[in-house]
Amino acid sequence: HTVFAWYGGDGLFAPSSDDTSHTVLQAPATVAVTSASPTVYNQAAVFTATISATDGTLTGTVSFSDGITPIAGCQDVSPTDTGIGTWTATCSTAGLSIGNHTVKATFTGDANYEANFGTRSHDVNRAPTTLTVAGPGGSTVYRTSVTFTASISATTGDLNGTGSVSFSDGTTPIAGCQNVALVDGTARDYRDPDTVPWWAEYTIDFVGKVKIEIQAPPTEDAPPPVFK
Repeated sequence: HTVFAWYGGDGLFAPSSDDTSHTVLQAPATVAVTSASPTVYNQAAVFTATISATDGTLTGTVSFSDGITPIAGCQDVSPTDTGIGTWTATCSTAGLSIGNHTVKATFTGDANYEANFGTRSHDVNRAPTTLTVAGPGGSTVYRTSVTFTASISATTGDLNGTGSVSFSDGTTPIAGCQNVALVDGTARDYRDPDTVPWWAEYTIDFVGKVKIEIQAPPTEDAPPPVFK
């Protein structure tokens, strides 16, 4: 800016004037990023960028990135005036992979405020799962084939057939029943009657432990095993 000043003079003194150059710089703006960390896989993580600036109108935008990768749907977000000297912009995404992420919110700046950015460290953990196991209902007779079905569900999203289930007889892995692939969220263990022991405790390991107890071996006077 060029600022002019002039004196109009009077009956005794002549008029005079002068000018000076003055530069007005953009005001600084600070960016702070917050989120509820951790979240779990496939759960929406919400990031809030708060821009603090002096009084005035802020017209820039905010873009969010995971490291250097732009987050889809979170580009050029227009901040909302809170009325207390801050503006906020939010980003919601369920696309973060498992692990630690450095999420960056970049304010573009405008004619009045400088560009700036802030970061937030955010963790994404594995999503909880629930395992249920079903075996033969009621009673079975000795040397009858047995099938156990383990069903796994996730709290956030579909398992997509990934992961596997291993079956063991107590602490002894059951041959042929290790790393059983999931099919539409379930895994099955078929036990041949020649290999089913009379006395056993079955434990299926995936998330936690589920136990199925089999009664003592049959005798001439005792009933066959009953599966619970």
